[in-house]
Amino acid sequence: MEIINYKCESNGLLRFILHAFFRKITNKSYRLTKKGNYQKSRKLMDKFGFSNVKNITYKKTTLSNFNALLITPQKELNPKRIILFFHGGGFVLGSCKSHKSLVANIVKTSKTKAILFDYRLAPEHKFPAQIDDAKNTYFTLIEEGYLPENIIIMGDSAGGNMTLNFLLYLKNKQKPFPNKAVCLFPVCDPASTKDSLIRNNKKDSFLSGEFKNLFSDLTFKNVEDQKKYNLLNQNLENLPPILVQIGTYDVLYDENIELINVLKKAKNTGKAEIWDKMTHGWHGFKGILKESQMAINNIHQFINN
Repeated sequence: MEIINYKCESNGLLRFILHAFFRKITNKSYRLTKKGNYQKSRKLMDKFGFSNVKNITYKKTTLSNFNALLITPQKELNPKRIILFFHGGGFVLGSCKSHKSLVANIVKTSKTKAILFDYRLAPEHKFPAQIDDAKNTYFTLIEEGYLPENIIIMGDSAGGNMTLNFLLYLKNKQKPFPNKAVCLFPVCDPASTKDSLIRNNKKDSFLSGEFKNLFSDLTFKNVEDQKKYNLLNQNLENLPPILVQIGTYDVLYDENIELINVLKKAKNTGKAEIWDKMTHGWHGFKGILKESQMAINNIHQFINN
């Protein structure tokens, strides 16, 4: 696995203003979620997908009986290819609405259509219900005529965790792999006590150490399950090429670095990118931070190479 480091080029004051604004929203979402007001917290996160990206077509549809959103660029490099996107949100929050803009920006840059869907959320549906939903949607795409070699699976945060866990399911069951996979700042160790949870707790714009731990408590049945589904203890050999993008200001940074080392030891043929001073969810700052578009450009290059 090739590892590439990127230096921060964005203005420090601009990053500070963005951090202050979005951290305020994150803290509000944490308080709502901790009190059990999941629907209010979910509606708050849905506002992140408010802006429509130009020259993109959005179509509400269903995928394996889940509400889904098909996002198509004006010009496709290959109409037979599709991205299956697993949204983030700690397995508790997130939806087609919250991730519409992020996925649309990836679609526009990569000229590859994508579909995202509203999988079942915790705490109403405990893990691994979400992996079951990933299975159903992937095989539904194949039933609809998409070849596995024309499918790219991708996810951010909890969705990145889904991506890796789903690849492990395919490997263990000897089912056909997708062409490639992309993991953006994935959750790797649900029970993590890594130093970055504290070190980056006030630097991260979209996730705090407390929020990450709360998500884990709500998602998994018990601590034993959190340890059972620790990706860092899994055999990640013989998986398709994976692109991992992480930021040094992310509270998940330490476990993401460990994931990269595990993938490198497993001789994965993908890439790992470490972005200086970027926080959890920095891809959402496209049009504001240079690094956001740069990272999305790299996703395009990886999946279309």
